[in-house]
Amino acid sequence: MSQYNMKKEPVLFSAGTNRKKRHKATQKTSPLCIPNGVLMHVQEILTEHAWKRMAQRGLSITDIAATMMFGSFYHGKKAEIIVVGKKECRHAKYNIHFLQGIHIVLKQGRIVTTYRNRTVQLRYRS
Repeated sequence: MSQYNMKKEPVLFSAGTNRKKRHKATQKTSPLCIPNGVLMHVQEILTEHAWKRMAQRGLSITDIAATMMFGSFYHGKKAEIIVVGKKECRHAKYNIHFLQGIHIVLKQGRIVTTYRNRTVQLRYRS
């Protein structure tokens, strides 16, 4: 995986300017910081198929790491899915609305694929 740029310092997110005006008390201004160790771990568990899908869908390694940190975990029949939905965005300490709708599919501890679907309709199964 030496072809990918490995940064030594943590990556800071800024979601850009928010065009909607919100009350100052509800604004979340803290930057989202992802440690380098988390990024390296995510790079290790990505499959080649997941790398291709990330490139096709415009998702970065930091988007995937943040989704794994803040998303909800669901068990499917043959895989696990991590999702960032409206509820996670609303209750997060940071402004993570740009992550809303990202899904990560895990199978046997590896990231198989990633995609963005704004309508999250997964239900918990026991």
